[in-house]
Amino acid sequence: MPTPFPGMDPYVERRGIWEQMHTDLIVSIRRFLTPLLRPRYHVGIEERTYLAVLPPDGQGAGIPDVLITSPQRDPGNIPTATTLTTPAAEQPLVAELPLPEEVTERYLEIRTVPEQQVITVVEILSPSNKLTREGRAQYEGKRLKVLGSATHLVEIDLLRSGHPFPMKAPGHNDYRIVNSRSQHRPRADIYLFGVRGLEMCQRC
Repeated sequence: MPTPFPGMDPYVERRGIWEQMHTDLIVSIRRFLTPLLRPRYHVGIEERTYLAVLPPDGQGAGIPDVLITSPQRDPGNIPTATTLTTPAAEQPLVAELPLPEEVTERYLEIRTVPEQQVITVVEILSPSNKLTREGRAQYEGKRLKVLGSATHLVEIDLLRSGHPFPMKAPGHNDYRIVNSRSQHRPRADIYLFGVRGLEMCQRC
């Protein structure tokens, strides 16, 4: 059955599906780049792992610090004025505390051969980068470190959810690719595009 959505299917951003798509993209980009860069450069898949409180599927905000729900009651046992005056400590409420999950994110590094000096980092953003405090802080720190070095950065954002990372750009669209060459900073080539119209424009 064909997808009913005119653009990118929003369900690919769901947990469990995006991870597979992300891995496929990383591997496909590596396969494409390797014969173009060999033998002077090596394209390797790297990863970082951290703990983060992931947002519920289909929601753009993180889960609350504490979620309190009332215990299940018998529908026929409706509280009366007498029961409402009873001390609340008789029966505890049920609370759910947010638990961190281990997040593994993969990215590409292009290194010189044989020196193994990193010259380019290729990042495909994940929902955990944009929707969790821990993931956003982790990626922002990595992003600033790369931007402050002589390493080039290619940042691919194919996610509609979450706030984009800081950037002063003349325009916006659903998706974007940033190509930041170290010798041109703070300027970068930005490709803003939407899947619906299949149109792409370049901003400098």
